[in-house]
Amino acid sequence: MKKILLLLFPILLLAQENKPLGKPKESPSSLKGILHFADSLAAEKDYYRAITEYKRALFFFPNYPKKPWVQFEIGRMYFLGSRFEVAKKYFIPLTASQNPILKKQVRHWLALTYYENHDFLDAERLFLDLAKTAEGPTVDYEIFYGICLINQKKFLPAYKKFQEIEPKALKLDKKVYDPFFKESKKVLQEASKLRKKSPGWAVFWAILFPGGGHLYLGEWDNALISFLLVSSMGILAADGFIRDNLVQAGIFTTIGTGFYAGSIYSAYRQTKKHNLFLGRKEIKLLNQNFSKLNIAIRKRLNF
Repeated sequence: MKKILLLLFPILLLAQENKPLGKPKESPSSLKGILHFADSLAAEKDYYRAITEYKRALFFFPNYPKKPWVQFEIGRMYFLGSRFEVAKKYFIPLTASQNPILKKQVRHWLALTYYENHDFLDAERLFLDLAKTAEGPTVDYEIFYGICLINQKKFLPAYKKFQEIEPKALKLDKKVYDPFFKESKKVLQEASKLRKKSPGWAVFWAILFPGGGHLYLGEWDNALISFLLVSSMGILAADGFIRDNLVQAGIFTTIGTGFYAGSIYSAYRQTKKHNLFLGRKEIKLLNQNFSKLNIAIRKRLNF
């Protein structure tokens, strides 16, 4: 009996070794293996290792028919890793793709890349184009378009756009959109009254009379100080000329001219500063309000 078992053991062992073990795994060095590994890294939010694997796939398999899709994934990983400038370099060439599905996806992500990179003019253009060509509801694209206008201090057009799309948004999902429009319209209504000042006009009024530039800006205190300083220097200089005191006349003329030139330059600089800071508080409030809605919109648009 023992002899029979000893003879059968090698046969059973050999049979076990030759038994099929199911579907073989993809080789890590094969194209599918590399892409599968890259996808798994992306799913784990390990974006930069995923980028390395996607690039490795393109390096070893440069003629892969779905190469544009891999390039799109690289751009998407850079976006998710907050490298927006690099993401743009991958997305922009793909906008010329003949594949309508890929082209649509690229334009989605490129618009958001422009927005996150604060390229609001390009984002405005692309979101408007997406709103015109979208197959489904366009409300979300139009809201992004309005937010781009706000960040460029185009408050009045943004206010009009929000008035236009509010009924459509509330019809789509009142619970999600109503708080956003209620808060945003209040701030926008006030912001739309803000106006930029012209540095040219500020200089003109400052030259016309001391303090005129500051008066144009509504800075009454600075306007009064400038007027009194230049006027008093002018009076003292005139007094020196009347009394033939050239020393007095020369000193106060020089000082008065310096104050006068300083008043003109100050008006110009303050106008630039006024325009730079104009609406900053309102923009901050509107962006904070939008951040709550932003998450819901991105889920809806599959961003």
